[in-house]
Amino acid sequence: MRMRPRIVKEIREPVTDKEVGHAVVKQFEPEVLNHIDLSQEKLEAVKAGLRRVVTGNRGTARTIKTDVAIAAKTGTSESSIVVGEGKHRQVCETNNLSFVGYAPYDDPEIAFAVITPGMTVATTTSKVSQDISEDLVNHYFNLTGTREKPLPDQIGDDVDLSFD
Repeated sequence: MRMRPRIVKEIREPVTDKEVGHAVVKQFEPEVLNHIDLSQEKLEAVKAGLRRVVTGNRGTARTIKTDVAIAAKTGTSESSIVVGEGKHRQVCETNNLSFVGYAPYDDPEIAFAVITPGMTVATTTSKVSQDISEDLVNHYFNLTGTREKPLPDQIGDDVDLSFD
């Protein structure tokens, strides 16, 4: 199923100590956008392909180094921007680089999407989106490494991480 992304599960009244606020001011309910009609066999093939992007010999993100196993997809879209006016007007070819994925591969806890727009063609070989994603995943799991994995009621039941 595909869920509407959300960052906040609920907003609580502030408290002065380190306790969690007791009164819930606003709650954000999960929203199913649609269900994907896909066999388990095809879904496993897609997941394996996303894993090969970061582990395969020809994977477009094979150089990424994360503290946990991830699955991901790279992307590039071409665009043009006009710079300057009159006789100084130039059309610059640019690329929008993207990197999306989830981690850990075998038991997803987070999903991420990083877009770096307007990269000049000369810097297209840059892996800016991958570098940001690498840092994002590593920092997330380093921060959460000192705690147990959150229980479903702590992070919300709105995302089906099992891909079933």
